Amino acid sequence: MNEVIVNNFGLTTIPFQKDININNLFTTEAYNEVFTRLLFACKTQDFAILTAPPGCGKSTMVRRLAQALDSKKYQFIYISDSKLTPRWLYNNMLEQLGLNGYLFRGDGKKVLHQQLKYLREVHKKNIVCCVDESHLLSRETIEETRFLLNNEMDSKSPLALILIGQSELKQKLRSEKYLAVRQRVSFACELPRLDEMQIKMYIAHHLKAVGYKEETLPFDDEALNRICDYSGGTLRLINKVCLQTMLYAASQNKTTITGAIAKAIIDKELF
Repeated sequence: MNEVIVNNFGLTTIPFQKDININNLFTTEAYNEVFTRLLFACKTQDFAILTAPPGCGKSTMVRRLAQALDSKKYQFIYISDSKLTPRWLYNNMLEQLGLNGYLFRGDGKKVLHQQLKYLREVHKKNIVCCVDESHLLSRETIEETRFLLNNEMDSKSPLALILIGQSELKQKLRSEKYLAVRQRVSFACELPRLDEMQIKMYIAHHLKAVGYKEETLPFDDEALNRICDYSGGTLRLINKVCLQTMLYAASQNKTTITGAIAKAIIDKELF
């Protein structure tokens, strides 16, 4: 598949891949605003949440954030576990800091806070912890974030905590039972879907990033409209339909993806 698409469209590598180099990301004003706010939360050691519909770039945002932080000044921790319990929250963090976990939550919490203080005061490092799939966390684990953030009688946060999840995370935190947690959130960030113009710019950007040199896109207007309708501005779906239609066109030795090709792929190959 690699050679078929690359040779047919004169590219250097396969386009529309999720592991795209951070330096080649397509960004919008809204995306850059979210990044700026999250980066500020890291530097000020605040509590933030990042939400978005599935496939809209949350994981890529985390990769960009991790790359932007100076490893000499920041210790970055990433956790993704839909069944995360309070004990395993502490143990995950301890293990990523090079320490052993504990059987009892209280022990893990105590040692973690000691280690965070050691890293801050001795190594002059700030801690950034990102917890992915947070919309799936239990109430007990979400409530535990209050105790994770408690330090020196609330006078100073021991770390920056970013909860990442689908849009229902924000809805969940609006519940009265999470009032104490919600009041601690300094930044509530949402990544939106792309609009029609941004979708076309996104496609052009990704093709240029892999060496596409033609002045016009390989997709005709009807194909672009079908891609917009199918994807609804969701990055993952844009990537999927663009790659599949380019593969089909290449298999037929065609350099233009028509509306008919896009319709056939969307109707028969995609969900």
